[in-house]
Amino acid sequence: KILIENIALEYAMRAFAAVFLVSPVILSACGGSTTSNNVTSYETLRTSMAVPFDAEVTAGTATALSATPTENSASMTGIFRAYVTTISDVDSIAGQMDMNANFAAGTVSGTMTNLIEVDSANFGTDIAGSVSYSGAINVGPVNNDDITATGNGSFTGTDGRLYTVSTTLDGDFYRRPSTQLGAAGTIAATATSGSTIHLANGAYIVSE
Repeated sequence: KILIENIALEYAMRAFAAVFLVSPVILSACGGSTTSNNVTSYETLRTSMAVPFDAEVTAGTATALSATPTENSASMTGIFRAYVTTISDVDSIAGQMDMNANFAAGTVSGTMTNLIEVDSANFGTDIAGSVSYSGAINVGPVNNDDITATGNGSFTGTDGRLYTVSTTLDGDFYRRPSTQLGAAGTIAATATSGSTIHLANGAYIVSE
């Protein structure tokens, strides 16, 4: 299960646990404008979409798909957060996640943009960069992944270093009570700059 806002999200009915969005990201004092900022955008998506979607899954009003939906495609937007598991001053990398699901073709693609570097005190600072990903859709039994994808990109950290990023993603599609489609899943990432390698694990949640 993925924990979003400390609430159990039944992701693929599996016994997977990850801490995701335990608390809001706080705007860093040196993170730029408080009115036009990646942190502000992230928090808007978190409160307007991620928290309600999570509550629907917890209540059972949003249900995991067991068959390919009748829609040919779906365009979804949401958030991701990947927690650094190697020794680092950085707690996590977060940001906006866009997903385009082409059910007719059985493919998925998207980007991770508006990136935020979050430190151990949960202060977020805007950073430049993006990751693009693509993969396959195979909607089936709820204990199998509907989404499998890989991605590549880069970002410049607050340390001024350029990091190249590779990611793997999986996840499942949900039908929300509004009839909108949503998806939630996990992310594993590797960020490399010279001989420095950081590993991260996290999750994402997106919706139409």
